[in-house]
Amino acid sequence: MRKVALIALPLLFGGLAHAESNPNIYNFNGGYSCQKLVVESSSDDKFLKGISGIMIVNYMKGYISAFNTIYYNEKKLPSLLGNGIKNSYMIEFAKNYCLNNPNSDLADATKKLMVELTK
Repeated sequence: MRKVALIALPLLFGGLAHAESNPNIYNFNGGYSCQKLVVESSSDDKFLKGISGIMIVNYMKGYISAFNTIYYNEKKLPSLLGNGIKNSYMIEFAKNYCLNNPNSDLADATKKLMVELTK
């Protein structure tokens, strides 16, 4: 087990060091700007458009999941916020939000989606 850890740790930290120096790797601390989101999600490059969609959906689902977990832990009731929401809806929501708020980011678009879902 120690041998695996000794091999894995340098790979992990080496990967993190590379991520910090690579401008194409996003950290979701407000990192995916609306300007970039609109360009990539509207791209003719199917790969780039697909990756953008995956990033949008995974970020939004993670945020919704965290909200539901916190709600359950506080209220001891299940929260079904976001249940049944389609991936395509999340992508279009983020894209429309970003078209209207080009100086924002995916985190802001997600917060706005949460407000809309709780109405």
